[in-house]
Amino acid sequence: MIRRFAAPLRWLIGLVLIGVLVLAWMTHQQLAPNPISLEISDGEYRPRVYARDATALRISYQSRWNVDDYIRLHDVPKRLRDAVILAEDQHFFEHAGMDWPARLHALWQNIVAMRTVRGASTITEQVVRIVQPRPRGLWARWIESFEAIRIERAYSKSEILEFYLNQVPYAANRRGVAQAARYYFSRALNTLSDREMLTLAVLVRAPSRLDLHRNPNGSKHGVRVLADRMRVADLLSKREHTALMKSRIETHRVALRTDAAHFVRHALRHQASTHGESKRAITTTLDPHLQRRASALLNERLDALEAYNARDGGLVIVDHVENHIVSWVVATNGEYSPFGIDTVITRRQPGSTLKPFLYALALERGWSAATEVPDAPLADAVGVGGLHQYRNYSRRHYGAVSVRDALGNSLNIPAIHTVKFVGIERFLQRLHRLGLRSLTKRADHYGEGLALGNAEVTLLELVEAYASIARQGRFTRAAHSLGGRADAKPTAVFSAEVATLVANILSDDQARRLEFGANGVLALPHQTAVKTGTSTDFRDAWAIGFNHRYTVGVWIGNLDRRPMRGVTGARGPAMILRSVFAELERKVEPRALALSPNLVVQEVCQATPDRSNCRKRNEYFLPKRLGAQPTVAAKSESHDAPTIRQPVVDLRLARDPRIPDALERFEFEVSGEITRVQWLVDDKVVGESAQPTWLWPLTPGTHTVSAVATTSDGKNWTLGPRRFYVR
Repeated sequence: MIRRFAAPLRWLIGLVLIGVLVLAWMTHQQLAPNPISLEISDGEYRPRVYARDATALRISYQSRWNVDDYIRLHDVPKRLRDAVILAEDQHFFEHAGMDWPARLHALWQNIVAMRTVRGASTITEQVVRIVQPRPRGLWARWIESFEAIRIERAYSKSEILEFYLNQVPYAANRRGVAQAARYYFSRALNTLSDREMLTLAVLVRAPSRLDLHRNPNGSKHGVRVLADRMRVADLLSKREHTALMKSRIETHRVALRTDAAHFVRHALRHQASTHGESKRAITTTLDPHLQRRASALLNERLDALEAYNARDGGLVIVDHVENHIVSWVVATNGEYSPFGIDTVITRRQPGSTLKPFLYALALERGWSAATEVPDAPLADAVGVGGLHQYRNYSRRHYGAVSVRDALGNSLNIPAIHTVKFVGIERFLQRLHRLGLRSLTKRADHYGEGLALGNAEVTLLELVEAYASIARQGRFTRAAHSLGGRADAKPTAVFSAEVATLVANILSDDQARRLEFGANGVLALPHQTAVKTGTSTDFRDAWAIGFNHRYTVGVWIGNLDRRPMRGVTGARGPAMILRSVFAELERKVEPRALALSPNLVVQEVCQATPDRSNCRKRNEYFLPKRLGAQPTVAAKSESHDAPTIRQPVVDLRLARDPRIPDALERFEFEVSGEITRVQWLVDDKVVGESAQPTWLWPLTPGTHTVSAVATTSDGKNWTLGPRRFYVR
């Protein structure tokens, strides 16, 4: 009998042994080649970036790992740790990766229920599933068991539990208990109630099905069962259990995260370039409330200007007292884009926003706010044989105007006279000292048009330059992060007397009445220095301003450089500027702008445009200018030898076919205080005038023009000849 079954038994045992060997070989082949690592590689890791109030500024829920809200095990509340271990793996500290009694018990429960009611995976096995995901099935469970054993041999229980609590999946692509706490309750872990902690532990089992935002009551039964188990295990006192069962939870939708991807990118670049390797966590200077409010204001204004083809914008707020960037807003293509071009550091033509620095330099070199500058039609040579006609924005001319009125009204022609006075090279060098690093060309490349903004700078550079004026003439780069090293000690670019006088002019609503009117959009409720700028063909519109604490800059335009339809600095960005300062003044009580005590007040008599009268007013003077400044302001025009201003050398003129030839005229002009001019064309006298201009009938051909000019001091000057062409 025994012999009869011996042979089949041997075959059966052999087959079992072969099966075991095959299973062992297949298991070995399926195991990861090396023990699974719980370390997040440098490629996956990104420094955590926070706003000044610890609000996270850079979090992605699409990446494989939670690297933004990673917390150490000792920072996870003990109540939450106990709840998760009891709910998921009560023998976690006893097994070596697999809990065979729990697995057999789960198998029996599933057979009795005729369905899967329990999985019995250990926390270590779940870690394997997170690190080495496989299609779900019995074979995957088998492999995970052995890999769990290998993990237990390579890492401590604390390391495994810490990894699990940071990477366990929840709904909406959240990973880890910290992200889940913010997703459901909008709070940090250490602020959660006992019931909220138990809820997080229960949600691990079925995060999608039990998602509190979609199924608020789905976790109640699980929380009750877990609370009872914790009471039995003496992890909850009777009083704590009773209070927990009576408590309720309230979920909160997480407020929209602060849109600051561009700022974060710039801050990290700055951190790496100035401090070497980035830190694990960076706390920036950004104010999340101001960031969200400024973003809303910029986008609302862009929506209102959409019909005028204004689609892109940028906004920067700097606390120039603490030297912190508190807001950095980018709006592109009519909506926020974290991956698009950063409008804050994109080079654009600044229009008239460079004029305050030009006049500050003129004040430094001898002018005063009462110095008169000519505002009359002006043309200068451009290129070879070209002539550029300078115009004010309104195309009106006001005769001789004071520096205060020239800057306040942002007049173009006085600015050209001013840059001639201070020198283009000197002006460019001063702009470099103000941090305008985008100005990389030579002075002769920009020419006198630099005074009107023909170069390209960034919004951030402009705001930092204006912050220097607000800081009484001291320049320094604005900081991105708290606690970092300062870029450099502030350097004096202008004296406090000059800087505060310029600020006083920019905040004087009466000084801009000629072009902007009184009580207009630039007249803010509290003293604020404001300057607008508009580039050629309405391609860029700017508004920059500062009060005693904050400097704000706004740019609106199109990144593809298409012109807007009539959007000026006063019409577009200035409206945002007003709203931003209204928001800022809720945080800080408004105060007057600083005014150097060294400035001296003196009464002046400013001539009216027609020179028939003058109006008396008080003006501020630098002490060294006092006494040398007459009551009627001296003209900036020097008494140098007069010259032929028009035509320029080798000017090329073309007759207009729409105008009869007999009616076409060209205006000759000489500079200086002229009482009489005799005009000669091709060495023949063609006319005389008692003023510095004369209209010459156009005649085709190559010509020369000369002049004999008599100045107000009675001297005669022979000017020219100067060649020009007419076709």
